Amino acid sequence: MSAPTGMDALLRPRSIALIGASRDPESMSGTLLSNLAESFDGRLYPVNPNASQIGSLTCYPSIDKLPESVDLAFIAVPSRFVLDVARRCIDADVGAIVVITAGFGETDDAGRQRAVELQKLASDAGIPFVGPNCLGLLSTATESAFNGTFSATQPQAGNVAVCTQSGALGFVFPECNRRWNIGISKLVSLGNKLCLGENDILTALNDDPQTDVVQLYLESFQDPREFRQVASRLSQAKPIVGLKAGRTASGKRAASSHTAALATPARAADALFQQSGVITATSLEELFDVTALLATQPLPRGRRIAVLSNAGGPGVLCADAVEAAGLELPEFSTDLQNRLREFLPAEATVRNPIDLIGSTSPDEFRRCLEEILAADETDAVIVIYVPRLAATSEDIAAALVDVAQHTESSQTLLSVFMQLDPAPSLLGHASPQIPAWTYPESAVAALAAAVELTEWRQRRARLSFESQAELDTQQLREVFDQAVARDNASDNGWLPSDATSALLRAAGIPVVPETIAHTGAEAVFAAEQIDYPVVAKAIAPGLVHRTEAGAVVVDLQDEAHLKAAAMRLFEDVPGCNSLHIQKFIDCDREMLVGVSREPGFGHLIAFGPGGTQVEALGQTAFRMHPLSIVDAEELVEQPLAKALLGRFRGRELGDRQAVVDLLLRISQLLTTCPEIAELDLNPVKVLEEGHGVCVVDARVRIVPDNARPAVQQETLP
Repeated sequence: MSAPTGMDALLRPRSIALIGASRDPESMSGTLLSNLAESFDGRLYPVNPNASQIGSLTCYPSIDKLPESVDLAFIAVPSRFVLDVARRCIDADVGAIVVITAGFGETDDAGRQRAVELQKLASDAGIPFVGPNCLGLLSTATESAFNGTFSATQPQAGNVAVCTQSGALGFVFPECNRRWNIGISKLVSLGNKLCLGENDILTALNDDPQTDVVQLYLESFQDPREFRQVASRLSQAKPIVGLKAGRTASGKRAASSHTAALATPARAADALFQQSGVITATSLEELFDVTALLATQPLPRGRRIAVLSNAGGPGVLCADAVEAAGLELPEFSTDLQNRLREFLPAEATVRNPIDLIGSTSPDEFRRCLEEILAADETDAVIVIYVPRLAATSEDIAAALVDVAQHTESSQTLLSVFMQLDPAPSLLGHASPQIPAWTYPESAVAALAAAVELTEWRQRRARLSFESQAELDTQQLREVFDQAVARDNASDNGWLPSDATSALLRAAGIPVVPETIAHTGAEAVFAAEQIDYPVVAKAIAPGLVHRTEAGAVVVDLQDEAHLKAAAMRLFEDVPGCNSLHIQKFIDCDREMLVGVSREPGFGHLIAFGPGGTQVEALGQTAFRMHPLSIVDAEELVEQPLAKALLGRFRGRELGDRQAVVDLLLRISQLLTTCPEIAELDLNPVKVLEEGHGVCVVDARVRIVPDNARPAVQQETLP
């Protein structure tokens, strides 16, 4: 058989070398050697020039003295020797390398220089290269098991793969999963990610038959745009539960636009996870809760939840949590209620939630669950048990497991045993196992996260990058180039209003009619051409947010009011040298559409409530460019935005489809003109259904020195 190559050499090696193997069993490399010796059935070669034997293993002085070229080499020598050892490994045709050693980019200047050299060496070699500064990696696959970590905890075999940027958390993941009785299929500690990162590991896990669920902990992204491609593909078959650290900015930056101020690291990461189908965990506890559900139960088919409890209070708390999470608690059909009443006491409630009024009877729980599953009126069932009598929980658990194992149902089962000693984790030891929580809110949160993945997969079926209308990209680019050639972007890159309006109109985006006036008389003439009522806005160098500066006067009904407003603006606004005179749009439905180009992520597109309190409301949602129709619709369906576009106190529906089209046109604008660094359309007036949208105020900042990438439409798998 030929030797494994590429990721197979890393994850399924048949021969391993440990360079820097120690005779001290309590040292890092000593523990690593012990773990490999106990777990690996292939050929294992310790390398240490100062030892001929370590335990029962023959020790070799260097990698080039081994009797064969090994598939995988672990390097655990002092950092000053790593580069030389890595070169020797490459010369010896090693298939993959893992550098355990720290002391590179995370330390001093000398370490950073070593990191640069090591990265180039790894890149030139073209082989899988993990680390440096990592815990290692392991696999529990029967045909290729090995524990290449220096953790003293031996992992339990299972169907969850772990990819972590933190070596310390690499110790935590197996132990916390063990508490849920969940095992590990693969664990990869990425370390400093000089070569291999999460994108490479996720790609490899796509074809791993042992892995059903992936746990992901990241502090940075290897390449966000590639991550979107890779994770989207994997999420369609295997759930990814992700926790992103470093979600807050270390300091508040002075942003010149609403969108740039709102585009925090957390929002960028959330947008990337949402578009990639990654379930976002906000804490380690939530990450393990969701994993426990996904590793043991089928994904819920939808949002309909049944609750079965022997206590009213916990049942009500669970129902509240279900509603708060956006899930549904449908009333059971009359037929199902009648069947339940046939064997339940008259005091029991059978509408949903089912309240068994303190019952500790396993048979009642069993029959209720059987009837709910047989009726198939819901997508998931949460069973809550409060142990009124001592030592009754085991019998209830056994009844639930028995039903699950002898009933053909695609419904998702969860349980809550409200006791702390012993704390529940999983019911049953054979598939299907039922995850068990102590509190109903935790169970509902995990279920809601799983439902989001179900719906993401359903939306993927109609994923498209085609807009509702064609854009003349050649004309759009010509308009953009003319704006740049006129040297209009002198105000810190911000285009003047006439160039901004021309650019938006070339993209097919409706902009409110406006004229620039340099005097009060010109303002009156402009208003007569536009027709009253009008809006007057001051133009002045460095003026960013005009409303906050008192530089906007709206709903001017006639010449007298316009003259008075113009005089005040010229006198009161510092540096005011001209005015925008715009048609007044009498519509209080105001939204924000924005763009901010973020390092690594590229363009982020924002949408949410507009006006003067954008930051205060904090309800702006983000997606990465390019937008699909699904992405645009998801932005419009955000709770507050959806409410503002809906009917309210006699107000008609807003033109939702026009907003979706606007978002897609913005994405097309960015594809054609990637030099755009910031864009704020605020407010965008959303008219009644069928009447479109209108941009009232717009700002665009460009960075002309940016190398213009080739304009081509990006696609997802």
